[in-house]
Amino acid sequence: MSNFFPPHPKLVVGALLAATLTIGGLWTLLDIGEANASAEESSVDDGEAPSPEVSQYVTVQAAQQDLALSHEVSGTVVAVASQAVSSPADGTVVQVAEPGTTVSPGDVLVVVDDQPVTAISGTIPMWRDLQFGDVGDDVEQLEIALAWLGFDPDGNVTIDTEYTSATAAMVADWQDQSGLDATGSVGRFDIVVMAETMTVGALDVPIGAIVSEGDDLVRLDAVEQIVVASIPVADAVSLSIGDAVDLRLPDRTTVPGVIHTLALGTDAAVRVAEIGFVDEPTEDDAVTPSFAGVTVEISWDEVVATDVLTVPADAFRHLDDGSYVLDVLNGDGTVTSFGVEPGRVVGNLVEVSGLPIGASIIRP
Repeated sequence: MSNFFPPHPKLVVGALLAATLTIGGLWTLLDIGEANASAEESSVDDGEAPSPEVSQYVTVQAAQQDLALSHEVSGTVVAVASQAVSSPADGTVVQVAEPGTTVSPGDVLVVVDDQPVTAISGTIPMWRDLQFGDVGDDVEQLEIALAWLGFDPDGNVTIDTEYTSATAAMVADWQDQSGLDATGSVGRFDIVVMAETMTVGALDVPIGAIVSEGDDLVRLDAVEQIVVASIPVADAVSLSIGDAVDLRLPDRTTVPGVIHTLALGTDAAVRVAEIGFVDEPTEDDAVTPSFAGVTVEISWDEVVATDVLTVPADAFRHLDDGSYVLDVLNGDGTVTSFGVEPGRVVGNLVEVSGLPIGASIIRP
């Protein structure tokens, strides 16, 4: 049987989505200047009599930087696994574990009348009552769990698939210590089997509620949590498995995440992503409480171009012949007009080439 509950701390979080515009659409939207049909050269000195004072111009600077689109969508935190704790009998709920509590083997999760429900480690759900004479892997699982909890100090129980008298005696000792009738048999709802560390995720009924045997009382969530999000295809194409994203929690804190899966959804217009929280070490290795059901904002940047020269879109002049011009203010106060071919566009920034870094561009 595998080791139970390896430390598993997890915690679990933008910028507005920008659309890449076509060059023609950009100029239409921004209305960046009147046509100047007289400009015939790609780079010409205006060469006219004395230029106006430099202070009369409004200028912007050409800058070397990355162009990146910012994406943001919403997602929901879910536990990678959940299971219910059921009532062991007809009666009144008199005790229940608090939400967020970390559950360990031997912990009592619910008490109905005087009957507790106890957690043990294992992988096989309690699907039947167990008693003397039963045979099966679930018998062996029970023996291992109770021996691990210290109810076979002398090693009298042979750990196997047979429910022997020694097994019944060990069960009776456990029942006696738990305040149960020492019958030596185990009811299917007396025990909750957990394959990993769980936390109490939600209460389905309050203390004092009248319940029936088998009613679900508490939900247990696996400590490991993920974010599930439906991402529009146009945004999802910029993501791959293993990509880093930011996860912003409701308290506005942001934690790192990583794309685990990307799959087709029932809606062809979206992709369903599973996003894991990146481990962050804690001083005491505390287990993160369950955030199941919480909505988080997922954001990431899509780099369109790296280390390129950029100019604000409203610095261009659009000529009648369809070409574009940038007017550069020289140090002596003269103006040189450069014919340019705009490149990639993100938001209000346009990639250009052929200009010196830091050039002062006159806004039309």
